[in-house]
Amino acid sequence: MFVVAGACSSFDEAGAGTSEEAGTSLDGATDGASSDALDGGPPDSASLDAGFIPCAKRAADPAHFCDDFDDPERVDAKWKSATLDGGVIAETGAALSAPRALLLRLVGGDGQSKAFLRSNRGGLVDVSAKNHLAVSFSMRIDSAPYAVAGGIGYMHLALIELDAPPCDSTAGQPQRQIELSLFPDGSLGAALKGLRDLCPNDAGDYAPLASTAKPVDFAQKFRRITLDVSRVPCSGSSAQATVRFAVEGFSEVGCQSLGMGDPFAHGTALTVQLGLFASGKWGDTAIAYDDVSVDFD
Repeated sequence: MFVVAGACSSFDEAGAGTSEEAGTSLDGATDGASSDALDGGPPDSASLDAGFIPCAKRAADPAHFCDDFDDPERVDAKWKSATLDGGVIAETGAALSAPRALLLRLVGGDGQSKAFLRSNRGGLVDVSAKNHLAVSFSMRIDSAPYAVAGGIGYMHLALIELDAPPCDSTAGQPQRQIELSLFPDGSLGAALKGLRDLCPNDAGDYAPLASTAKPVDFAQKFRRITLDVSRVPCSGSSAQATVRFAVEGFSEVGCQSLGMGDPFAHGTALTVQLGLFASGKWGDTAIAYDDVSVDFD
């Protein structure tokens, strides 16, 4: 059993560093692969692909990052860094692809708490030369952060962070991000920040994308989530780029225009964050991740 508890630790892009180990067994409940599936296809064609090609069968290319968390040394060995503040990064044998999956936990609280991994893909691949990005992973909720609807706050499950523009783009901040979050009202959604238009006209540029999937749909069952960013416009649109969001077994969110913004404008900027960032009030939380893929083409 691998457990990390502390403030911060760093890892090489392809190798593990060191961090403190502490805690007790955090194995999750037994689970198998979901029988639900989405048809594959590009934007405006069909649903987003919910399949997963095993890491051992994928090209060894920075444009095709893959992690099934089965590295024999460390469950987080392939990630650039790990951040912890009141949280725990561990492993569980209740995996979608054996022998293990990533398990992240937060103790219930009020304020902010963190347990996530980050990978700087923009430092390894020329983002500006690509036309399409798909970030996909399977997720299972062993203990949901919000027992009942109500309250104030959110919990990030994943984050795609693109170049920070030189001007204010979202709530007075220079941001270009896609955040996947759980909310106290039981909803699951992706928020687009600073992506739809070019500066200086996009201050306050925020667009939420809601899914019909709820935390209960992930209870003790892995489901695949895909965030898809493309320079291919929606049908009939003059927009330069689009975002789509899909949850395995549910109707995907439709094609969302990004106006004239270009999320791939700078070749050195792309960070993928996987894991938990809580703000507001939440209860004890345990969420497992498996079979992560980040693909450019």
